[in-house]
Amino acid sequence: MEDRFSGRRMSDKNEHVDGRPASGGSTASGDSHHEKRRLMLTQILRSPVLSQAGEELGRLEDLIVKLDSGGGGYPPVTGIKVRIGDREVFVNGKSIEKLAPGDVRLKTQTLDTGAFQRRPGEVLLAADVLGRHLVDVARGRIVQANDLVLAHVDDGWRLLGVDRSPRAMLRRLVPRRGRPDLRKHAILDWKDVQPFVGHVPTAKLLMPLQRLRRLHPAQIADLVEGATHDEGEEILDAVESDVELTAWRRTTRPTSSASCPRSVGSRCST
Repeated sequence: MEDRFSGRRMSDKNEHVDGRPASGGSTASGDSHHEKRRLMLTQILRSPVLSQAGEELGRLEDLIVKLDSGGGGYPPVTGIKVRIGDREVFVNGKSIEKLAPGDVRLKTQTLDTGAFQRRPGEVLLAADVLGRHLVDVARGRIVQANDLVLAHVDDGWRLLGVDRSPRAMLRRLVPRRGRPDLRKHAILDWKDVQPFVGHVPTAKLLMPLQRLRRLHPAQIADLVEGATHDEGEEILDAVESDVELTAWRRTTRPTSSASCPRSVGSRCST
């Protein structure tokens, strides 16, 4: 797999994501710019949000992306959710001057203190994706998003990939100052994964059919059987919206309750 922005390969093997070579070599000059602009989501959560003058306004609570906004398959960061005391407010992504661990700086002096509200098609990375299951369509398996990779490109920040490595969970469990060196990650390209969004109230989206079509019918069946009930329902809803995949499902539907996969529940016929 390649990072389609930098042209650098993004494999499922552990690798550095901060621009440093994994084996002591040097990165190509064309790649280093992109690599140095990468961040892991857990590196910046709860970072102080500063005004243009350096005054602390609040804390970064979440990042907001729009999954169906094009951009070559890498969702753009449309804004951030900032906590100010007991309030949560929205800051447009265009107002972000700097996004770095412990230092989120804005281009403005003040914030709109209106209450944060979800908008159609938007997904909160920490609340809706981090720590949840996704479908790895390149390998036909379900993985967990233990961290998320962000990259800065010409038009702003985008969601670039997923870290599925178990030790990435330490970023969520260990306080910032006590975290071990976790610069090696098992990265999956975002174009090769599909999140479940059935639990997101404003993301009324079906799983993209073009991604499911990359899987063999037997792989889809395995995904449904290995998923939770709600996840299996979401996969089947996508299948039912496609004529070819629906025909496959009818030919493979269990004929008895004894053979009905647990995750499919009431959708199995008897």
